[in-house]
Amino acid sequence: FFFSSRRRHTRLLTVTGVQTCALPISALDVQATSSFTTVAGQVVARDFAIDRRIVVIDRGGNDGIAVGDVVIGAGGALAGRVIDVLPASARVRLVSDPAFRVTAEIAATGAIGLLSGRGSNPLAFEDIDALREVEIGAAVTTSGIELTPELRSAFPRGLSIGTIAAVSAQASSVLQSADVTPTLPIDSIRTLLVITNFRGGLPIPSAAP
Repeated sequence: FFFSSRRRHTRLLTVTGVQTCALPISALDVQATSSFTTVAGQVVARDFAIDRRIVVIDRGGNDGIAVGDVVIGAGGALAGRVIDVLPASARVRLVSDPAFRVTAEIAATGAIGLLSGRGSNPLAFEDIDALREVEIGAAVTTSGIELTPELRSAFPRGLSIGTIAAVSAQASSVLQSADVTPTLPIDSIRTLLVITNFRGGLPIPSAAP
């Protein structure tokens, strides 16, 4: 791939909005419920197939991006996660990729389930408690469970994912599932923001005995 040399843009998201910068990035109009440091990148390549939805952005390790960083788009909506980093580029697995997984919840009711990608089809939201109400049009966000500052979900809480488009439930089942329409136009997205100051997941075990 050919990567043009562009000036690095690092931005701080706050509860009230975003600091302004170059037009392609300020056009995202990103807002979040807590502060994140982000690096903006342009999509320069796409690797789309039935079993994958991966893009390459023109920012990488030289810009502070690391494997596992969460990636968002316009409005602070979840776009994916960094899976590979080179000095001047990074590969991002989009939320629509079949290998993508995130624990999600319905914001209005707190119903929790596992969300995964299905390529060009709606996102799959599964393993939802059948006793929980799931309404068409309900907003779905990242659940972001945090037990301690060192032990928390791999994704921040409250990032928009999409809205419920269809619900599937059987009377005899203890679980239900739903289709979710993504907030972002995942397949055509051009500008992404990589969160570089959020570290989730299990802590790395100490090498000391």
